[in-house]
Amino acid sequence: MIESPSPVTVAIVEDNPKYQAFFTEAVKSDTRFQLMGTAGNGAEAKRLADHCRARLYLVDLGLPDISGIEVIRHISDTQPEADLMVISMFGDEDNIIASVEAGATGYLLKDGSREEIVESMLAILQGGSPMSPMVARKLLSRFQAKSVQAAASPAPKVSATSTALTAREVEVLRLLAKGLTFDEVSTSLFISAHTVAQHVKNTYRKLSVKSRAEAVYEAARAGIIEM
Repeated sequence: MIESPSPVTVAIVEDNPKYQAFFTEAVKSDTRFQLMGTAGNGAEAKRLADHCRARLYLVDLGLPDISGIEVIRHISDTQPEADLMVISMFGDEDNIIASVEAGATGYLLKDGSREEIVESMLAILQGGSPMSPMVARKLLSRFQAKSVQAAASPAPKVSATSTALTAREVEVLRLLAKGLTFDEVSTSLFISAHTVAQHVKNTYRKLSVKSRAEAVYEAARAGIIEM
């Protein structure tokens, strides 16, 4: 008898009861997901994350006590193997960039349907970075502006110490750059997911970054990996 894969664990961070109920319905509507809990503020979110260690977090930014960005940073630092998707009313560039830099791998505005949320959750688990069209457009504009600026000035020197990645760390980073999830990297390299997470933590520290996207970008700029 072939056993079906275990459902993906999910936690929700949202202070608005209406939206919290909506996101809860979205998660529970698909048997591939298992809701581990909900939190209505930042302090609760940190406790929930430390306790349940979910695979995927849906995080609102406008929490009553602290910014959701701080919650994202906390989870990203303590659980680098987890994926974090922002679902927020805030679509301004500052919040988008701050969320991505803190460790978010997806960013949706609160105008999506339940089906769109489920599709985005599945996409993020497959190594994608789902974003609302307006969010993607703002990120693209920001990236294009930085590319023009970088082309007009010499590339900064990267210290040998900061980029002294081990062969295994480079191998893990290459696979992540191809869109593989932590579990897929673990299977591909015949190492545990915990070991993958530790390699990623070391890579973040050496490259002075806080997210997978930043790590891939900086490693490519330094010539450590090819895109």
